[in-house]
Amino acid sequence: MERDDMADCTWNKSPMAFFRPPRVAASHRGRSLQHPERPRGALALATGLAVVAAVGCHLAPHGTADRDAAPVERALAGPRRPPATRPLEVDVVFLRHEPHDALLGNDLWTLVDEQAIDEQTRRQLSANGLRGGVVIGDVPAPLASRLAEAAAEPTLDAPGTLRVLQLLPGRRAEIVATTLRPDLIVLEHDGESVRGTTYHDASGVVAVRAWPAADGRMRIEAVPELKHGPSRRTWVGEEGAFRLETGQSSHRLDRLAVTVDLPPHGLLVIGCRPDAPSSVGEAILQERPADAVASRQLLVISPRAAAVDPVFATATTADADAFTR
Repeated sequence: MERDDMADCTWNKSPMAFFRPPRVAASHRGRSLQHPERPRGALALATGLAVVAAVGCHLAPHGTADRDAAPVERALAGPRRPPATRPLEVDVVFLRHEPHDALLGNDLWTLVDEQAIDEQTRRQLSANGLRGGVVIGDVPAPLASRLAEAAAEPTLDAPGTLRVLQLLPGRRAEIVATTLRPDLIVLEHDGESVRGTTYHDASGVVAVRAWPAADGRMRIEAVPELKHGPSRRTWVGEEGAFRLETGQSSHRLDRLAVTVDLPPHGLLVIGCRPDAPSSVGEAILQERPADAVASRQLLVISPRAAAVDPVFATATTADADAFTR
């Protein structure tokens, strides 16, 4: 391009020139053509934006964007699922002994804490031929040796049996304590009077429920029951719904319910009194085989491990990381 051509590349200084897009200057023999001075307002605005951007980058603390995004991510992920319900494992041991066995009789009950059960329940238990208590800490030697025998390889003539129950929190499970008897006469004390009842095809049962606690203990409820009569189908209401259940009629003795809080490997011990014939205790915890001497049973229930309430369960690692960002 000659010098005369450069004369044609002058800047249009009309008022509309300020609203036109900028033009790139053409090169002339290695030199750039100089444009006239741009508006000061546009230059000031560009400079201000650059300063704000630079200052903002320096003042924003590290990780602020991540913390602001965490609630959004949790909201998009939806509500957190409730912790899964875990079964509670308990050991159930039946120890058979003679009616006048001193080791599992009165001598043992001097080492069992019966005060862990409220006074009103203790009176009801005693009036109906039962007694109960807890053992926490060191297990008395007579009881420990019998429990060890029950935990060994089971045999037909073993003095005890061990079962492991898996209980859903608050859900009922039945422990069959005695075999079926054609006729069973039971004298039941209700605190004011005595009532005698004959049950046909009856057996003793202990209904058990368990709940976890926040401190690792387990609340255990044991209720004596008498199953009797022919099997039949009945509707049972549970947790807001009805289900069809097949079984015998049940006489539930709620006033004899025993409820205790046990740490892991603590023991709930329930036995029957030797001086209460035809009582509830004898019906629940005494076997009367036709060709052998009657034997009594000691029922021992123990949590296998610490129980944790799902409400107090720790959050998952991902949730914890998002919370601490």
